Amino acid sequence: MKLFAAGIALIGTTLGLATPAYAQKDNVGLAAPTRILTSVTEADLRAIVLAQGLTIEMARPHGDVSVQGRTADGLLFVLIGTACADDGVTDCQGVLMQIRYDSDKRVTLENVNRANVDYASITTWWDQSMNTVGFTRYVPLIGGGVTMAYLRQNLQTLFDVEPLPRAIVFP
Repeated sequence: MKLFAAGIALIGTTLGLATPAYAQKDNVGLAAPTRILTSVTEADLRAIVLAQGLTIEMARPHGDVSVQGRTADGLLFVLIGTACADDGVTDCQGVLMQIRYDSDKRVTLENVNRANVDYASITTWWDQSMNTVGFTRYVPLIGGGVTMAYLRQNLQTLFDVEPLPRAIVFP
């Protein structure tokens, strides 16, 4: 099993899409735990990653409002703004948090379905045409918004839970 996002990081580094100085800048105000977000920008996604003490590997791997990060133990993940420019809002009204892997012969629809049933706090999916297995947590920001602390906790939940369905998908 290979991390799907690893190729994205290599491409981004080669093209110079993110420099170490850019990647590690943080606006303390953006990362304030009590800050309420009803929409997000790329800067907000960067703040979520950096507030967790993680590293930004690349800006905009999946559109204007997205970042790719890396945990201290090397796990690559992406944060993607969704529902962008809807209802007169120019920013994104949701955050998709994902960990992706290249699929292999161990992956079956039965295992993906079992992972979804057993660990419903994150969604497990398999895109056979792209040879990709993913684990996703989605947070909508509508209805009054959520705090930065809540978004950070959702990312941590993805990290904490993902090994469990991954063990089912990749037995």
